[in-house]
Amino acid sequence: MWELVRRHVGPDTIRLMQVREVWPRVAGPNLEAHAWPAAVASDTLIVHVHDSQWLHELTYMRQDLLRRLQALAPAAELGVLRLRLGDVVPVAQRHLPEAIRPAPLPPPKLSPEPDEATRRALDAVIDPELKQILAGARIMLGRR
Repeated sequence: MWELVRRHVGPDTIRLMQVREVWPRVAGPNLEAHAWPAAVASDTLIVHVHDSQWLHELTYMRQDLLRRLQALAPAAELGVLRLRLGDVVPVAQRHLPEAIRPAPLPPPKLSPEPDEATRRALDAVIDPELKQILAGARIMLGRR
């Protein structure tokens, strides 16, 4: 699956998602509301802070935050943490988007009576209980 993800998503974006996943544990509830990882480029993480007062405060915490991120998200391979004034996504909106749900499959188009190949396959099942379950499922799938 990761091979497919890497074909469509850049490495810096994957690393940013790894950082965002651990950010609540790194920042804690108070800081989490005022700062948000915005980008990863090379070994640098850019964290947006919503005002200059928090920017000043976080300047003193920068190395500690970086050490915690390195411990909790080692695959992100971060070496530098930069703070910038910028948009901070509200905590309530930070959840990952819900998976795109595929459209439900159409009902199967099976005849009410199983065909010869299905009967042979059912006859080949040795376990009588399993055979009964499979036969019952096939009958249900053939109903309109």
